[in-house]
Amino acid sequence: MPGIQEKDIFFYEDFSSKDVNESSVGRKGLSLFKLKDVDFPVPSFFVVSAGVFTSLVYSALGSKLDNYLKEKKLPDPLHIRDAIFQTEISPEIQEEILKAYARLSGFSDAWVSVRSSVVYLPDGNILFPGVFATEVNVRGYDDLVDAIKTVYTSVFSDSVVAYARQHNVDLSQVRMGIVVQRMVQAEVSGVTYTRDPITQDNTKMSIEAVYGLGDVISKGEITPDRYVFNKNDLSCVEKNISPQDWMNIRSLKSGGTTRVEKIGISNTWSHKQKLEDRFLQDIAKISLIIEDSFGKEQNIEWLWESGKVWVLQHKAITVSSQEAPRDVQTNSSGILDPALGAVKQAEEKKSQEELTQYAQEKAVKEIMKEEPKLKEKFANLMKDQKQADDSSSQEVETPEDADLETLIQQEEKKQDDVTEFASTDDKLSKLSQKFAQLSQKEIDKEEKKEQKQSEKVAKEREKVIDDVAKNLLSDNLDMNNFNFLLTGIGVSQGTKVGKILRVNSQNYQALVISSENIIIIEEVFDGIRDIIHKSGGILMDTGGVTSDVAVLAREFDLPAVVGTYNASKLLNEGDFVKIDAGSGGVYVYGRKPREELEGEKQKEKEVCEVSDEEIKVDYSNDYEASEQVDEAPGSFQIEYEVVDKVEKSAKSKKKTEKKEEKKEQSQKYDASQVESQKVEIPRTATEVYISDNELDQVENYVVKNSSGLVFCDLEKLMLEKAKHPLAFVEEGISTEYISDLAKQIDGIADRFSSTEVVVSIGNYFSNDFAQLTKGKDYEANTQLRGMYRYLVNDDLMKLALKIITRVRNLHRSKNVTLAVHSPLSGENMKSIKKQVLSMGLRRGSSFKIYAIIDNPSEVLLVQDILLANIDGIILNSPVLAKQMQGILLDDPNAVYSLDTNSLFQALESIKKALVGYDTEVIGITEDNENLIKKYIELGFSGVVVNGKNFLDMKKVIAEKEAELILSKGKI
Repeated sequence: MPGIQEKDIFFYEDFSSKDVNESSVGRKGLSLFKLKDVDFPVPSFFVVSAGVFTSLVYSALGSKLDNYLKEKKLPDPLHIRDAIFQTEISPEIQEEILKAYARLSGFSDAWVSVRSSVVYLPDGNILFPGVFATEVNVRGYDDLVDAIKTVYTSVFSDSVVAYARQHNVDLSQVRMGIVVQRMVQAEVSGVTYTRDPITQDNTKMSIEAVYGLGDVISKGEITPDRYVFNKNDLSCVEKNISPQDWMNIRSLKSGGTTRVEKIGISNTWSHKQKLEDRFLQDIAKISLIIEDSFGKEQNIEWLWESGKVWVLQHKAITVSSQEAPRDVQTNSSGILDPALGAVKQAEEKKSQEELTQYAQEKAVKEIMKEEPKLKEKFANLMKDQKQADDSSSQEVETPEDADLETLIQQEEKKQDDVTEFASTDDKLSKLSQKFAQLSQKEIDKEEKKEQKQSEKVAKEREKVIDDVAKNLLSDNLDMNNFNFLLTGIGVSQGTKVGKILRVNSQNYQALVISSENIIIIEEVFDGIRDIIHKSGGILMDTGGVTSDVAVLAREFDLPAVVGTYNASKLLNEGDFVKIDAGSGGVYVYGRKPREELEGEKQKEKEVCEVSDEEIKVDYSNDYEASEQVDEAPGSFQIEYEVVDKVEKSAKSKKKTEKKEEKKEQSQKYDASQVESQKVEIPRTATEVYISDNELDQVENYVVKNSSGLVFCDLEKLMLEKAKHPLAFVEEGISTEYISDLAKQIDGIADRFSSTEVVVSIGNYFSNDFAQLTKGKDYEANTQLRGMYRYLVNDDLMKLALKIITRVRNLHRSKNVTLAVHSPLSGENMKSIKKQVLSMGLRRGSSFKIYAIIDNPSEVLLVQDILLANIDGIILNSPVLAKQMQGILLDDPNAVYSLDTNSLFQALESIKKALVGYDTEVIGITEDNENLIKKYIELGFSGVVVNGKNFLDMKKVIAEKEAELILSKGKI
């Protein structure tokens, strides 16, 4: 099939693995074609070729080169993402993608996953595990194109650059295909290693399984079941069943929303084996057939649905134990240069070939002008050239048959194209030289930082070693003083003695980690990869043998124990422990064996017969510091004073009083805690949010019992600064400005830690900002409001999104979501979504995008706005009412009504437009009881009330809900 590798789309039904190669479809794509050829059960898929990536990135950067060359610093990676998202894929390729997606979908848009399929031919052992983006639960053509671009932009991420540096990968040789694969609703998901990943015994195979979607296995969020099989007879030689309290499922909501829902698992099922033995044996058989087909041990991802096993992907297992790489501080200096090199290399080759061909044809054309008699020779030259290029015997059209004038015009146009192409390529060359100079400066700075960091680490290491030595010497170097604490899942080999250091998403960047530390990973977060190799050993409450943490531990040859359930509760910062990764054992230094402590606690409990109200003992922590008494070095005998009931009760009461006193001092809103205990808050099906009116005076029990805050007005915070936001950018102090506002929002988000905080933009008029210092320099049209003001001012949009990104990513306030005022149309909402996505903010269970309906025209277009695939709408009832009653929005003394028929009719029309959509609708009510009742009658999901009247409004809502239920019962 000649020319097949130049195709842009490879649909699974149209090609076999013999028709494609890695350079066109990438590694993952090629493996799927091979699986399909052997008739393995693979969900339907198609691959976007790696050539589309090169073409799109080159087109995106080409128009930006002049700007980059003028800058005196390296471009922000976000600018590169913007360039990619603002560049349209060619209409021909878009049409091919649409056709392939339609074939995949059938009669309705299919849910698909969009994954990278990397092309890196020089070294097949470089796997790029998990460093590129993956988009799941994608539905609809527009979202599919956005997802493809998102995966493309991940090439410019710091994690990819860090991985490349650590593994000496030349990013200029990396290209990317895209696998678009239909998603299957998983009942059970899992990973198979056809060689035991811990012992490396190739006579054994390991299978891990969880309920629901399987991404929780790699992330280490859940400890999976583990089954070990003999490969010769498929007998199960080891079986570890892990309780699972929750699972992720793909929610099939109507209206095109894409969500992953986290649902609880009943006690009946949570402790059961995830799959029956017969189904596990089916998986084992399929895995062995795959191993046999490809001739190497395999790592296989699979899922089980309605009695059928689906194979999602596979790759050969490689064994590599390497030393930890040199610490590298990644920034934009290392991101763009390799990527440009990749594009430039492909285009350079193309440019050279075209220049050679054009030069030859141009020379002949000049000769023809001077001597028409050479016409026949020219024909022969062209014929010979054509035959040499394609090695075919096809006849070529000669100038006798062609219009000579037309041929000359074509040649002149080609020459013009070459000149323009060479100009763009020259700019790329200049930019690469500039990057080389600027990058060297950045590298020099980084080396100085690394040197200081290394010195700091060395001092910390010496301190840790000294602490260990002192403790060991005080006990005459008796290693037996490490007593058994718990057991987990050993996922590597070796033992390690070290000092405990607790690591989480909020502190990992500031920690000094040395090889003398054993780190407890308290939560799954993106930065794990960057810090694991610095430690001496790893502990984790969750996770299994095939989790990312386990894979990295084996890669860096670090002892690691995961799935401990409560190591983070039983161990304190600074404890000395010994971990045995072979057996999964964890031993603590300087404490009694766990069994003795449990026995003495039970004995104490029997002696001190005190009621639960008099004393509450927490048995989850086996080692309370207040109960430990060391009489002499090396002695771990803890003496418990047996007291009578009165003494014990008094002691316990005093201890409880101290705890309560400390708790009250640490609580900012202590009075509200007392209030919440006295007040019974009615339960309602309708979500009740509170507004930001006088939020500082709202009681804490109100905050805790509300559904969240609608909304935290970002523009209101901006106006308090007295200077226009873009003036801070112009003056070069935007970082301080962004940091300050992010801290303010984070403070509010902390108070609503368990509920949603909706941050809004677009509420104020441009005239409000024009009155700030330097405001008139940036606000030409003073009557703009809503999202259109941001869509025409790209810098302002990016500044606002950077603030929200900082709140979520740096301050880790994952309860912060986004709402935009007055989007006006569905197209505007799509443009906003692209901007949000380009900043790295991905919609999911913790980040939503709402449209705030402020305009009567938006009421009519609400369905069009919903087609942009957003999470919900917020109805700004006061603003709608003002406009319907002919009142200016910026009139502070306006008198208006919120329970008029016109407003109610608008709400009813919205209700009709929402039929078939599963969309959140939240209404701002200003505590108008009639309006609140109308929202409940229409069945909308939530209302917004003033925090001071929260309890009264809750009662109104509860009464109205009860009235509706009773009326339905009568019918």
